[in-house]
Amino acid sequence: MGEPPSERRTRVAVIGGGEACRDLLGMIRADTAGRLALMVVGVADPDARAPGMRLARVMGVPLLTADYRAFFAREDIDLVVDLSGDPAVRGEVARSLPPRVHFVDHVATRFFADILALADERARIERERDLAVQSAQLTETRQLLRGILENSRDLIFLADTAGQILSLNSGGARLLGLARREAVGRSIINYTRDPDAFADLLEEVLRESYAERYEVSFVRRDGETAWFNVSLTTIAGADGLPTEIIGIGRDITARLRLQEDLIRADRLAAIGKMAAGVAHEINNPLAVIETIGGLIREKIDETGEALPADTRTELENAIERLLFQTRRATTITHSLLGFARRSDASVQAVRLPELIEESLAFLAPESRSLAVTVRRAWTPDLPTVMTDPALLQQVFVNLLKNALEAIEGKGGGGVIEIAAAQDGEAITVTIRDNGIGIPPQARDKIFDLFYTNKPSGKGTGLGLSIVHDILRKLGGRIAVASEEGQWTTFTVTVPRRPPA
Repeated sequence: MGEPPSERRTRVAVIGGGEACRDLLGMIRADTAGRLALMVVGVADPDARAPGMRLARVMGVPLLTADYRAFFAREDIDLVVDLSGDPAVRGEVARSLPPRVHFVDHVATRFFADILALADERARIERERDLAVQSAQLTETRQLLRGILENSRDLIFLADTAGQILSLNSGGARLLGLARREAVGRSIINYTRDPDAFADLLEEVLRESYAERYEVSFVRRDGETAWFNVSLTTIAGADGLPTEIIGIGRDITARLRLQEDLIRADRLAAIGKMAAGVAHEINNPLAVIETIGGLIREKIDETGEALPADTRTELENAIERLLFQTRRATTITHSLLGFARRSDASVQAVRLPELIEESLAFLAPESRSLAVTVRRAWTPDLPTVMTDPALLQQVFVNLLKNALEAIEGKGGGGVIEIAAAQDGEAITVTIRDNGIGIPPQARDKIFDLFYTNKPSGKGTGLGLSIVHDILRKLGGRIAVASEEGQWTTFTVTVPRRPPA
């Protein structure tokens, strides 16, 4: 009939039968009081003589195998612990395990083992009658725990059962771009991109004592998204109920961005080839239409006096509309060809304020007609960047033109604020307008090819996609923040040295 829920132990399978496995089995074997509530049901290692495999045979572990893949289809396993230290093994296990089976890698295992060892040490010290010895040993324990936390580059936090942060390591504070003291007392949920999903994760760990999500998005102070592989576990009190939650988050942002860039590069390459072919095919009939339209306009100018006045006016207006739309279609095809080109960059020293001023001069007639005020804020002695000025100017012209169109959407008379400052080995340029803003549902799509939220006839969906592609090529990046109906800010980061 099975074990009652209160007595049921977590069934564990271990990958890697080395010394770490032996130590883990020894800890579980020594837990005669059942505090860990763990039962080892399997160990996998190609070496049958490995120390962990030998101890597993002594303990009578039922499943001993050379291939850890034997665990994937088992129904009697609740938790898989990877002690191999092999990233390839960890990746395969994380992908292949069914959702009901939890997974812990060697980093988290060592951390939890240290936490349990420290808790046992503290309990032993508290039972000592000699207060002087007790104080010295507690100090040593705190220093050891602090060393584990401070030396880790992962996000590690301790929270109460409601998710309120009790402590945060310096590595986690650095990854989130905030000070540790400001995080203490706030809910960890406040720093996540999807609060509801993380609240569900907290409920799961309180119910199951362990929970993991492979991709959890956090919001950095600068508004950027950071992605973590998050593992949560509970610390139980004397009554067996959870009192605190330990969280470990491994930063996987760079890997996910690289993956997205590779996917985007493949997609853009395919679309670029198609766009180039389409543009070349369309340009030929467009040239013919424009030529014929010009001939008709000349004939109207030469013989139009023989026509009734209203007929001549109607024909003149029709020809002007035809030529205007032909030129507009030609502009679109040129944009497609520019998007498809992948010429080598011409790298030279560039002063960004001067390049931005040139871009503003290019758009001066439009900004004057809209009565737009441009405010500048350059950091003194801003260093030059080694980049392609033509490509980078295309970025700024596109962004400034978008800002002007956003202000035009509110009737003109707005403000564009441009700032440039050094940020380590990069220069950051922000372009902010008080135009119509960007709807929330559009912010994740505005860099997609052919996506536009402008009215029909106002946009092609190429501008921001080209901007994103250029900056990726130059080793830079772009981010957007906006409030619909109020403002939009684009932040462009350009490295001082070109990418290899």
